Amino acid sequence: FAVLAGRDAAAARHAVEAGAALPRVAVSLRSPSPVAELTAENRLATVGAAVLLREGGAVLTAEDPPYSGSTASHWSVRWQAGVAREAADLGLDLDAVEPRTATVVRNGRGVLRLGGPRPATAAAWRERVLAWFDAGRHDVLLTPAVAGPPVRAGAMRHRGYLSTTVLSASRVPYTQAWNLAGVPAVVVPVCVSGRPVAVQLVGRPGDELALLATAARIEGWEVPDARLGRTATGAP
Repeated sequence: FAVLAGRDAAAARHAVEAGAALPRVAVSLRSPSPVAELTAENRLATVGAAVLLREGGAVLTAEDPPYSGSTASHWSVRWQAGVAREAADLGLDLDAVEPRTATVVRNGRGVLRLGGPRPATAAAWRERVLAWFDAGRHDVLLTPAVAGPPVRAGAMRHRGYLSTTVLSASRVPYTQAWNLAGVPAVVVPVCVSGRPVAVQLVGRPGDELALLATAARIEGWEVPDARLGRTATGAP
């Protein structure tokens, strides 16, 4: 962050380590994608991270962001247009790539022929997000980062475009909306049964250092695990 922001690295590190965690936390398990399948482990990671923040003095509120039925599709349009632009920059031969990749490029070319992704769409979503933060007086939003574990290496080979898209939407639905809104977000690992499981913290524009300080409060901590009878304890 210090490099990206043009700040002195040592000063930025000190600001994070000395900073206070953001105190008002909205917690949501809802996904922008209707096909998402949140696993028990990822649900437990998010709930456990919320418990840890509450123990640190945060005020928790269960409230979903203002997703609409088109939030996921807006991101998909921008993604496919971006892939089409990159394919054009590379002079990509569509006969040399997997059929599903070629389909993404063709879809993106169609979007570009119609004028490309509309900046007003992303701007409107950003405005709704900021209004939601203001109305609820939320400092940070806590969500899962992914809906489940990664698929095995090679499991996606030879899948078609539709099958790949649906599987991806079911596994990784939580982060794209915040890229679209252009607000800061950080993915941080907490531990469930000794394994790192990612959660996501989303903040307001300009709150990057406070967001990192909040992430530092939960990074690497063990969350409650009903199967093992554990309670939240600090990691070594």
